[in-house]
Amino acid sequence: MSEQVPAKQLDFDRCTLWGGRLRVLLNSNQISYGEINELLREKGIFLDSTEKSITVPLLSSCLLTPEELGRLISRSYSRESLEKYKTEKVTLISPTVDWHGAILENFEGLVGGINLESGHDFIDRPRVIRHPSGELEIQYKIKKEDYSKDWIEQELHFFGGLIISKRNGELILELQKTHTSKETDRINGILVKALNKQWKDNLISKDQVSESIRFDDFTNEERISFFLYLTGAEKKNLVFDEINDIEIVRYESAGSLPKDPEISWMEGRVKKIKVNGKNLDKLGLLTNKRFHNFCLLVKMSAIYEFRLGAVTGKCSINFWFGGKSSFENDFSNTELNMSIERITRLDKNAEKEVRRGILRNLCDLQDIAMKKILLKRIENQAEVATA
Repeated sequence: MSEQVPAKQLDFDRCTLWGGRLRVLLNSNQISYGEINELLREKGIFLDSTEKSITVPLLSSCLLTPEELGRLISRSYSRESLEKYKTEKVTLISPTVDWHGAILENFEGLVGGINLESGHDFIDRPRVIRHPSGELEIQYKIKKEDYSKDWIEQELHFFGGLIISKRNGELILELQKTHTSKETDRINGILVKALNKQWKDNLISKDQVSESIRFDDFTNEERISFFLYLTGAEKKNLVFDEINDIEIVRYESAGSLPKDPEISWMEGRVKKIKVNGKNLDKLGLLTNKRFHNFCLLVKMSAIYEFRLGAVTGKCSINFWFGGKSSFENDFSNTELNMSIERITRLDKNAEKEVRRGILRNLCDLQDIAMKKILLKRIENQAEVATA
């Protein structure tokens, strides 16, 4: 995918926001709770709540400096425009079916019914590219006027697309989805649904719904194991280095916490906790399996060393379940996301290929982790059956 840049820049030095105009920006999905609280603390306002119903009116009564406004908007844009990846898999009827033709011969019919959300338009409509390797790649670019037309005429460009390739022999198609905004994520979902229907109707695939890694595929304990399996990369192309941090959400449906000092301190006080990797061995929520039912591990950031051809370096990877509003603790049916947060500085062309190679290895790592989870599940079921 290409680099995302704002098409029009707001002149922050000549823009002052307050009151209702500032409230529009702060209440948008692009501005996080933490960013609002950070600005409040910088202005000497300290609160014990992060709810926007409390923080937004307070910050709206203040004046933001040009630097503060620029930082707020730039952070929100950078976070949304970062490339994020999801994968799905389709099982073919046979290794000889023409899955390429089902796309190439009717591509306009597949994408013709896509309607964009209000405020969005296509800059480049979806197009399909056939690579010499046999992969098919769908690319597109959209634009949107961000935040509020009342006071910002800022146009942002976002990229999205799919890479479709054969994996694990001759019967599995992998759909590698890239999105850079909520709208491109939604468009990818429409494209995948249309492709699945086309393949199923033409007797190319077995099912009309492709498989993805979802939050509900695991028990709480399995989900923790899955994330930890992702740290087991020991291939020559990708080697795990260390965990940066993890994010845990209190699973309140499990009931009251055990009367154990390792975990009871959270009762009534903590709904979400972010832990630095160096302190993981001190957190009973992870080290003690008795506590796993009371917490949801939803995000992990880890560092890996990579060696792709003659290029070596390090990269920071985020894995997380998400897709719903960030302030809700409802992760049901959300898909596993990945993003390459930081990478060793490389030549622009080299970085594009390296990112693609890292992503390929990360997808393989996910597959290995899922196989371990399923194998362990079968072993546990066998033990119960023979008990």
